[in-house]
Amino acid sequence: MTSGINLLPSEFVPKGSVAKIGKSIRRFGFVIIILFFIVASFSGVSIYLLGRRMISSRESTSKLKNELDALRGSEQSLILVQDRVKKIDSVNKKKDAKEEIDILSEMSEVLTDGVIIDSSHLKEDIAEVTFQSSNLTDMTRLINTVGGLGEYKIVTLILFDFTPTKGYMVTLGFSKI
Repeated sequence: MTSGINLLPSEFVPKGSVAKIGKSIRRFGFVIIILFFIVASFSGVSIYLLGRRMISSRESTSKLKNELDALRGSEQSLILVQDRVKKIDSVNKKKDAKEEIDILSEMSEVLTDGVIIDSSHLKEDIAEVTFQSSNLTDMTRLINTVGGLGEYKIVTLILFDFTPTKGYMVTLGFSKI
């Protein structure tokens, strides 16, 4: 309880306007202190959250680096496998070329006069050889001769064509299967 007794001499008692300013300054100081604690709390929480985010970013960065290193190793092994596949393909092409050369040498033995080999292609199960002649009789003799060969199970007539500049073109397919 506050009593109305004032022991100070009346000349030391603050005037009304000064007392009001003092109360206002006290209230302002109180608000400033509360704002300081709020800002300090917010800053502390922000620093804590940013620190946590930084730690998680470092962890994810190291995890991604490890995954990248693992992928580099996989990439190197894939490149090695790809090189092996290319080498195997080149060996297979050499085998196909040898087989095509064997077929062409067999065909060159049975060629009749006036017939030449224009081109040849080796496919999966069949070897295609294109013959060219300016005379139909020579081409007929070649077809009869090739038909009599016992080495090939199937001989297929793929193309029979005539052009005035080249003459007769016959493409035959040879299969041993």
